[in-house]
Amino acid sequence: MAVSNLPNELPRDASRYFGEQLIKYVWNDLLNGGNKIIQRATIASGGKLTEHFSYLQDYVA
Repeated sequence: MAVSNLPNELPRDASRYFGEQLIKYVWNDLLNGGNKIIQRATIASGGKLTEHFSYLQDYVA
């Protein structure tokens, strides 16, 4: 009997593809200080919640 390794390969392929796309489209922006999309997606910076995520302050405290 053979054991299929396909279920294990799917997440691996998806992770590899996601990483490649992240490097292709996001990496340079991260290294160069970001853009508006990255700034808005940033939850915390300098140990404090960013303005867009300030509604979480009660949960943090």
